[in-house]
Amino acid sequence: MPIPDISISHVPFRDAEADALVLAVASVEDLDADRFPGLRTALDAIAFTGKKGSYQRVHAPEYTDKPLAVVGI
Repeated sequence: MPIPDISISHVPFRDAEADALVLAVASVEDLDADRFPGLRTALDAIAFTGKKGSYQRVHAPEYTDKPLAVVGI
């Protein structure tokens, strides 16, 4: 199995050429609904708070069709 590459890019998050997306958040309450449509609703549905060290894969088709993981920082 190949080792995945991790990179930092200035390309808009949803437009990234990636197999999956990882979003680090300090607080779910700080997510901008216009910038991340449907994501807050999906995270609220699974009671994700964004607590430091928390991790959750989430399905948010309004935001992206790629696999999405959210990490609390």
